[in-house]
Amino acid sequence: MSVTTVLKKINSSYYSALIFGILIFSFFLVLNVLTPYVCDDFVYLFSFSTKERLTNIADVFPSMYVHAFRMNGRIVSHSLVQIFAIFPPLVFDVVSSAVSTFIILFLGKVFAAGKFSLVKSAASFAVIWCFTPDFGQSWLWQDGAANYMWSIAILLLFIFPFLKRYGGGEPLKGMALKILFAVFAYLCGFYSEIASFVAMFIAVSLLIGDRILNKKSLRTYLWVPIASAAAGYVSMFFMPAQVSAKSGGISFSSLLHALEETDKFFRILVIVWAAVIIRAFIVKIEKKRIFLSFIFFAGGLGAGLMLGAALYIAPRCFSVVPVLFIAAILTVSVKQTVPFTVLSSLALAALAVFFMIRLFPGVASVSDSFNQFKNREAIIEQEKEQGIKDHRLPIVTPLDQYSAFWGLRDLSLDDPDTWPNKSMAQYYGTGSIIGYDPGTKE
Repeated sequence: MSVTTVLKKINSSYYSALIFGILIFSFFLVLNVLTPYVCDDFVYLFSFSTKERLTNIADVFPSMYVHAFRMNGRIVSHSLVQIFAIFPPLVFDVVSSAVSTFIILFLGKVFAAGKFSLVKSAASFAVIWCFTPDFGQSWLWQDGAANYMWSIAILLLFIFPFLKRYGGGEPLKGMALKILFAVFAYLCGFYSEIASFVAMFIAVSLLIGDRILNKKSLRTYLWVPIASAAAGYVSMFFMPAQVSAKSGGISFSSLLHALEETDKFFRILVIVWAAVIIRAFIVKIEKKRIFLSFIFFAGGLGAGLMLGAALYIAPRCFSVVPVLFIAAILTVSVKQTVPFTVLSSLALAALAVFFMIRLFPGVASVSDSFNQFKNREAIIEQEKEQGIKDHRLPIVTPLDQYSAFWGLRDLSLDDPDTWPNKSMAQYYGTGSIIGYDPGTKE
């Protein structure tokens, strides 16, 4: 048996998938455990209705009712945040690590010709780590992960039956499964302003592509979940807080700004996608794969442009974009020929080097923020033992974007009654908390 054959077997082996999945899960579990409550997390520990600590799932319903009037329309995602706030943090850490692992394994299997690829899974993980803006906010921060990273998993689950249909399969067999998926679709549409819309766009595009390229009839039962998702999406925007929320409005200048931000974060991925698409035409990859790649690229680009309607663009809002660009690239990264194999190997080597350069500082940043946080907790406990109820505490100063504290307001420096100081003081059972910058002592 040749070395090439052995390597191919290892790349697609069930045991490779299992070991890789365990390693990725373990990696994310460590990072999640090292990421404490940050900013909004303290607020969501308490009911918006009673201002008391959440103690059971029944408390979440009146809390989210008030949330719908005061905060925003993302009731589904924030309900999950508050449900997990009831349990010890480790429960969220385990579940969120499993969601992260699912996303990476999904990319390495579904978009690798339906057969697991260790190389493509590892490359997907490396790209996500290196190119997700404010990684800690969207993949590790509890409120951020539930709103952004989990929305990616929701998107992938929603489009899976449409991908299966596009690939020649017959999804959702049985009436019970069809009904269950339609309910899930409603929640999917209700989940995120960006990811939910992109999920519907991809699903509709796949059905149109299936009709045109595969010459298949349009299945009514597959349009039902799309309609259900659209109903959920509209419901989100009819929440009172969402109706009254200010948006930046869409204009040419706002779209241009969103495009510039997308280019700033993902220029390399766009160049790589353009290269693999050109190669796809040269080596004559089947049209349905090329069409699928264009769908995912358009979804990623559209997700970036949708931020043109925002008052300001938070980098974490781009978290779905690199995943869609990865899908667009992997879809046509098949049918290798010698010259392109060499180029692919060089590109993977460059990615591996870039990943290693960013990996260790990123992990160190998460660990450093955790240590600062624990030291601050020790100060609170020490002062409480001394009878001190009003605390002046150092803010956590993160090293880079892999810390969930990066770009978030850890503590207000001048108002103990504002967000999130008041909730943090309530969480620790003390009087008040005010922050100061340890670098300037102010």
